[in-house]
Amino acid sequence: GTRVNQSDSRRPVVLSRGEAVAYAIFILQGRIRLTIGEELFISEVGPWNLIGRPCLTNTKYESNFTAEVLEFPCRFVRIDRHNYTAARKLTLASRSQPFGHQRAADANIDEEILVELAKGKREDHLD
Repeated sequence: GTRVNQSDSRRPVVLSRGEAVAYAIFILQGRIRLTIGEELFISEVGPWNLIGRPCLTNTKYESNFTAEVLEFPCRFVRIDRHNYTAARKLTLASRSQPFGHQRAADANIDEEILVELAKGKREDHLD
């Protein structure tokens, strides 16, 4: 993973506005500041938040925000579009088959897939 010393004067940038990305970031620990759009709206997100979600389904996605590490240590995983798409197709296919007299509910399928993908990914650490 990536390691950045917390005493650096600049905040490490995780995603840059205007960058074409094929992965979303699932935050496990720490806080990230988002500077969004041309208005430069500022928001902070922490553990269990997913940033860059539209890139998982949009192949032409460009980040409309800059994400900077605000709190150390910061741990996150990158969920790439290819893995997400493959996992979603497999999950939907398996759920189209009845399980006895029940069928699994699809309401939270995206969240379930993201959690499962995050479990198997190498974490990035910014200490």
